[in-house]
Amino acid sequence: MRERWLERLFDALQDDQMPYIECLGDHWGELCATPAIASAWADRLLPITARVMGAEGRGEHFVGTNACLSALHAAHRDEELLALVNTARLHWWEYRRFGVDALIALGRPAEALRVRSLDGIAS
Repeated sequence: MRERWLERLFDALQDDQMPYIECLGDHWGELCATPAIASAWADRLLPITARVMGAEGRGEHFVGTNACLSALHAAHRDEELLALVNTARLHWWEYRRFGVDALIALGRPAEALRVRSLDGIAS
């Protein structure tokens, strides 16, 4: 049931022309409810997210980017999340804040506090 609900919700997120519900992606991992479901969503969204965030994604936008980052964190795949954020072409706070959450989850709060510069996050 949850998986069908998430499918419908993700379709709505992609079809949201006026970005009324775009912040749902920020909480996607929580909406998944379990690490296993979050990991499945991360696997599904990761290829396009990595492309869009990386050097080859110039000018592209993917509405599922934050959903992927949130799902990686909820799935406890924090090292992978850090690597993705570290290789991002743009060092936007939108991405780096997920890296901060990952650093905290990995027991590295001092590093999380230092993530203020545009130099990225050390993995």
